[in-house]
Amino acid sequence: MSIAFFENNKKSILLIGLYFLMIVLISFFWPKEIDWTHSFSKNDTKPYGANVLYESLPALFPALEISVADRPIYNTINDNIGSLDGKGIYMIFNRNFYPDSLDMDRLLRFVENGNDVFISAETMGFAWLDTLGIKELSDYEVVFRNSTPLTVGFYDEGLNGRNPRFKDLQTIRHFGCTDETQTRYATSWLTRDSTNYFKQGVQFGYGNGVIHMNSIPTGYTNLHVLDTINYLYAERTLALLSNYDYLIWDEYYKIGKPQVHGSPLREILLVPAFKWAYWITLISTLLYIIFHAKRKQRIIPIIEPYKNNNKEYVETVGSLYYNTSSYKSIIDKKLLYFREYIYKNYKISDLEYNDIFSEMLSEKTLLDKFEIKELFDYINDIQSQEKITAQMLKNVTQKINNFYNKA
Repeated sequence: MSIAFFENNKKSILLIGLYFLMIVLISFFWPKEIDWTHSFSKNDTKPYGANVLYESLPALFPALEISVADRPIYNTINDNIGSLDGKGIYMIFNRNFYPDSLDMDRLLRFVENGNDVFISAETMGFAWLDTLGIKELSDYEVVFRNSTPLTVGFYDEGLNGRNPRFKDLQTIRHFGCTDETQTRYATSWLTRDSTNYFKQGVQFGYGNGVIHMNSIPTGYTNLHVLDTINYLYAERTLALLSNYDYLIWDEYYKIGKPQVHGSPLREILLVPAFKWAYWITLISTLLYIIFHAKRKQRIIPIIEPYKNNNKEYVETVGSLYYNTSSYKSIIDKKLLYFREYIYKNYKISDLEYNDIFSEMLSEKTLLDKFEIKELFDYINDIQSQEKITAQMLKNVTQKINNFYNKA
């Protein structure tokens, strides 16, 4: 881009710069609207993301090796089964959990081999629950009959104390199972009017491992983990987990499509500052292309202005006549031009070099009539000569030029 381009478009560039600066300032100071969507993702700091819990895992389980699964359960376990030694736990948080047959079989074999799985989801697939011999039940009346938040209590004697309270749940989902399922613990719902016990959270052995399940995944999100009371739900349920060598955090079974990591553009767009820089650069480049294409054109060749050749022609012809001593012809042409000048400027046609015309020309030019008469007399004298000398040509030229200057 040349300096001339900036000089010619200085005002437009300044306005565009001010426009983008205004956009950046507005976006920076504009209050951000709270995103209340449920994601349960470790990357989200919004109320229903799980960033706080994920960042707290190293403090809760300092000896664990933590890895993130962004692929299905089948692929994740198969890819890591050789590199992860010891006992592990697979943690899944989401609005729902509907594994296919491959994922379900691989997860159950993972538990049978002595590992644990922790699943928190509001709804779970029928095939998964049927395999475990558990039913999922819902009770809407308990929620809609009470205007106060519902309190969650714990059966386990070691989890006594204040109970977390949830007011953002739309329904009560609980598990229908008997003690034959070898349930070690379950949570209960305590309503305002009466105490109704539901197995909202269960834990039971499967093979050489243990399966932990509950139906309040929002209890592990940022909103409730940072709450002064509701953090107890995550604290108490996770307190039952211990003696593991590694932990696999699921990022695949989340609301929406699976996230595919590794794209440089996606990493840029995740950071607000990088995102604005990317879009401003893209829009600026587009505007430059538009303006540059509009103004840029083929190089215009330099066209020399037309020259007035009349003067050169006259000089050439005059030199020719003068060099060939054609003084009479030069005088005739000068007198012809003199007549045309008188006619155009003073409207005197058929000019005669006598006293009558000299008086008429004197009145129109306000020049002395004796001076004009002297010019006419000299012209008459020149015209009567058969041979004209150079001196005569100079004299008549001087007198006529003198007339032009004074008239």
